[in-house]
Amino acid sequence: MRKGKSRPEIRKNECNGDWDNCKLSQLADRVTRKNTGLESLLPLTISSQYGLVNQIKYFNKRIASKNISNYYLIKNGEFAYNKSSSDGYPFGTVKRLDLYEIGVLSTLYIIFSLKEGNVDSDFLAAYYDTNYWHKQISERATEGARSHGLLNISAGDFFDTELMVPKDIKEQEFIGTYLKKLDELIALHQREIEKLGCMRKAMVDKMFPKEGEDVPPVRFKGYKGKWRFCEFSEIFIERHKIDTISEEYPQLSFTIEEGVIRPENRKTNKRDFLILDKANKKYLQTEYDDIIYNPANVVFGAIHRNALGKGCVSPIYKIFLILRILKLGILPEITPL
Repeated sequence: MRKGKSRPEIRKNECNGDWDNCKLSQLADRVTRKNTGLESLLPLTISSQYGLVNQIKYFNKRIASKNISNYYLIKNGEFAYNKSSSDGYPFGTVKRLDLYEIGVLSTLYIIFSLKEGNVDSDFLAAYYDTNYWHKQISERATEGARSHGLLNISAGDFFDTELMVPKDIKEQEFIGTYLKKLDELIALHQREIEKLGCMRKAMVDKMFPKEGEDVPPVRFKGYKGKWRFCEFSEIFIERHKIDTISEEYPQLSFTIEEGVIRPENRKTNKRDFLILDKANKKYLQTEYDDIIYNPANVVFGAIHRNALGKGCVSPIYKIFLILRILKLGILPEITPL
């Protein structure tokens, strides 16, 4: 939804009505029920990434008080607002309870249930995953009044915030269902990625010789020879070419987590040790498949392969060319690697 517009750019053909501003109080009611009868012993917390989750599993310890009878009781399908700002979430987080039937939350949270027929639950869950509601919070939160990242906004002011929603609840349902299916697909692929990551780690452990041995437990069919120790200089040769940034050799950045990336994609990170010699405009040239070593890391430094291609990086790095790229077969013993 573009600013000042009352209709989205993309929508289903049968959806043609305007969107409207509604106060949250028109769509939801505040929930203040207490856990006086200890109906639930499950303390919850809000994760910006995972939603409402088991507090003990998430933090690996219990944060909640021993006596949780005075905590709010939240039920499946209800929403909670965490007023604590965090990295990437300056105005807090609103999440729906999906993973459990019931749980308890600190009274610092604002909990609400939806009025039947006024708004689609999946649509609202998706809406609060955007930043469209942030301006409404910023206008109501007391300027600069934060305690350990906790926004100073009352429940009354929170329910006074306005949301832009389709007048036709059918369109809300279309949007909510579509985005929910995308979330499920992403979660499915994420689980597959995690499985592949575990498989890769297990294979790395098996495909390299253990300390004191010269053959790995698992290897490709047809390879029977022993592994050997070799000098670094047998495999790599250092690049020393210093040049200026050009169209052919653009500036590249180097991060501990991501390796070689474009500067415009660079994330702000205190462990990103990129240092540019801007005064002399001197950079080291690098090519695709080079090994780049950053010696500035606290313990052992960081090593990544250049998977982008031609470029220039800071002269503090060490750049190495793999010898077998220059002359295939120079070290036949390592070719299977």
